[in-house]
Order: sequence, then C-alpha cells, then structure tokens
Amino acid sequence: GGDAALPATRSPPQFAALSALHDALRSPDPDPDPDDPEEPAQAWDGEHRTRAGVLAPIRNPPRVPASDADEDTLRAADAAPPADVSTAAEAPQAPMQPGGRAFGILEKERRRTDIARLFAMWDTCSDVSREGSGYIEQAELEDVLARWHGWTGKKERADGAGEVLLGFDLNADGRLDAAEFERFMWGQTAAKPIAAFDHFMRFLMQTVSAAADVSEAARREEGLTALFRKWDVDGSGAVDAEELCEVIVRYNECSRLEGNAAAAVVMDGWDDGSGALDSGEFLALFVAKAERMAPEVFDYLLYRLGRCVDDLLYERARRVGFQPLAVSDLEAVWRQSTSSTPLVLYGEAVDPAMHVERLAAERRTTVRSLLVTNTKHEAIALDALSKWGLGRGHWIYIVVDRAYGRLDAFLRAVGTALRRGPTYLFHRHFRLWVMVNTPGYYALPQILRHGAIPVPLDSVRADRAVRYEAEQRIDPPALAAGTAKLLF
Repeated sequence: GGDAALPATRSPPQFAALSALHDALRSPDPDPDPDDPEEPAQAWDGEHRTRAGVLAPIRNPPRVPASDADEDTLRAADAAPPADVSTAAEAPQAPMQPGGRAFGILEKERRRTDIARLFAMWDTCSDVSREGSGYIEQAELEDVLARWHGWTGKKERADGAGEVLLGFDLNADGRLDAAEFERFMWGQTAAKPIAAFDHFMRFLMQTVSAAADVSEAARREEGLTALFRKWDVDGSGAVDAEELCEVIVRYNECSRLEGNAAAAVVMDGWDDGSGALDSGEFLALFVAKAERMAPEVFDYLLYRLGRCVDDLLYERARRVGFQPLAVSDLEAVWRQSTSSTPLVLYGEAVDPAMHVERLAAERRTTVRSLLVTNTKHEAIALDALSKWGLGRGHWIYIVVDRAYGRLDAFLRAVGTALRRGPTYLFHRHFRLWVMVNTPGYYALPQILRHGAIPVPLDSVRADRAVRYEAEQRIDPPALAAGTAKLLF
C-alpha cells in the first residue's frame, strides 16, 4: 500500500451513548419545571420579596475547609457576595460547572436528599420521642434560627421566624411543610459551591441537633418534676428515705432489707445531709442516671417508676399489703409457651416487668423492654420484634398504655407480624410478652388473642406474697451476670 489516508474511525455506539448520558448529567435541565424550586428563581423569588420584603439569609457558618483541595473553593465562595434571597432574582446565572448555580441532575438530587433529611431532623427537634408532624412549626423555627443567629430576645426570635413564614409559608397556615421548606433552603444554598453547601448543611444539622438536645432535656425535666410531686407522698416537699425505699422495693422486686440498703446508698451520694431529696437533688439524681438513655428507654423508666409510686399510693389509701406477682407464676405460663405463642398479661394490679426480666436472666436470655405511647414507639417496638425477637431469639416485653389512642391498631399490627411468616423460621428462644393495662382480655384484637396464653394480673392473691418472699431470699446464680435491670 501507499501513503493513502486511512479512513476515519467511528466510535462504537455504546461510547456515543455514554457520552450523551455524561453530557445530560452535567447539563442543566433543558425543560424548566415551574414547580422546581431552583428553576424559576426569578419568578418565585420576586413573589417572596413582594410579600416579605427583604428577608435576611441564614448566616454562613465558620469557613473550615474539609481538605486542602477545598481551600481554593472556599476562598472563591467567600469572595463572592452572600446568597441573599432578596437578591437571588437579580443574580446572574452561574456557569455550568460543579461549583456554579446550574448543577447536573445528580447534584441537584443529592442536595434535595440532604434538605429532606434536614427537614426530618428539624421536624422532630421539639420532641425527639415522637414522630414529626410533617411540618416545622414557628416554635421549632425560633429554636433553631435563634441558636444559629445568636438571637436572645423573645421579640427578636418571633420576628425572625415570622419573617421566614411570611416569605415562604405559601398557604399561610403558620408553618412550613416539606415543599415550602425546600424552597426556603434552596434560596439559602442555590449559589453555594459543592464544598460550601456541604459545610453549611453540616453546621446547620449540628445546630438542629443542639436545639433538639435542649428540648429533650426540658421534656425529661418536666416528666421528672411531675413524678417528684407524686412521689412526695406526705407532701413535705422532699422524698425521704422511707418513700425512696418503698419505690425501690417495688421497682427491683426485692426485700425491704435490700431496699433500705439501696436507699441509704442513694441518700449518701445525693442528699445534702437533711435525710431527704428535695426537688433539685431528685432531678439531679435521675438526670444523671438517664444521661445516656435513648428517649424511648427513658420513657419506659419513667412509666415503671410511675407505676411503682401508684402502687404505693394505692396501698396507703386502701391500707392493704403489697401483693407482688411471684416469678414462679410467670415461669409456669412460660413453660406452656412457644416462640409463636404470645403471652398476654392484662390487668391493673401488678407491674410484672421486673419478674419478666428476672425470668429471662435465669434463662440467660436478653429481654428488650419497650413502652408504647405514640406512633414512634410503635415503629421501634415492631422493628425490635422483627429484628431482635424473631430473628435473634431475644425476649420482647411490650407495655402498651391503655390511654394510647391507637391501642387496637398497634395490637393488630403485633398479631399480624406473628402470623405473617412460617413459624419454623422463628428463633426457638424468642418469646413475646405483651402487657396491657386493661382489665378485659376479650376486648383485645382476635388476631393477637389467637393462640395466645392470657395472664390475668388482677387475680393476684395475698397468699402469693409468702411464695414471693421465699423467692427473694435465694437469688438465682444467673442474676449476677443476667439482664434484670435494677433501679439502684
């Protein structure tokens, strides 16, 4: 052959397709969507400015680069004018690059995901023990924005949150739903480069988390204050050693000698020498004890303490003796049960929680105790039933407050979970204990009662106390390394 030019080579079809996909991901959306918060910036920003006047943006957090590679990006972001919702409409469109205003589809979706996660956190910051309402209320806006901006005055907090609502609460219901919140956040972050956006969101999530911690601390203090008032049986303004011992005996299901010893240790560590715990000492004691507890674990502790105090008040009002349930009573029904047979404890006279834990400790089995008073507790309990109970053989002890409005629906969900799969897949050590504070068994859903073993707690008789006291003199060997959770 000669020096004839070679024919031009053509790229394989799959390379051309990949190139087209790459260009689509890095290019802005060719067909603007009027409902997309970042596409029609001029239209909705202008509307908000007309309604709200000049809206101060969320102040930027400290500029700390995530790595050396981010240093130039952050410097460029600092040199640019701040992203102000009031000037977003007049700002020129940024070039089509990762750090500009026009992002590819993947980056836009990533930001939307981060904003949705922030919304879920912010929605529950006023009460982390419950599921969010699906809206960010004005009080939740005030808590977070005041911490972010450093607002201290009540009027300043209300005006700042009110200005945000005036600009972005499109249906004027006094709160932000998910779509309104996304528009608000996009107005604050649309002009930020990728590194600056991530830095901004990280600090804002930390601020929301700090506000949630403050709200949770206030919620716990309120619950403990109500418990203190009820625990102060004689109205002296303090919980004395005798009142403390009475509740410890009921909570730990122990002898009075052991209760006195535990009360003495508590008094020695937290009392100022007066022989009683005032409200401040009482709160300090239980705040320290519950410091590392998750919200649902703290709620269960508070519930059990309340039941023990109620038993003490009932005993003193009726002048009847303490009639506890014996471990052998539960052991007898446990021997009749299988992993697919729920044990339904119902009644109001006795709280059997400690005996369930002691029985599990004797069998060297882990028991997970859960209180259900709201929909978030429901989800936690059903998840534990599936993950830790059916899957790993733990005992699941669920207490359902009879005042809970979704009592029937939740018990149906529990019964359905037990009937959903073949029983041969259940872990053989698994047991489900359901405690319902109601005197009637047949009022419970049939899907839960089917095949269940009922345990009527209101039939506790005085002659069981003798057997109970005998059991307390001999601690099972497994209890030393067992799972029974003592109060003190």
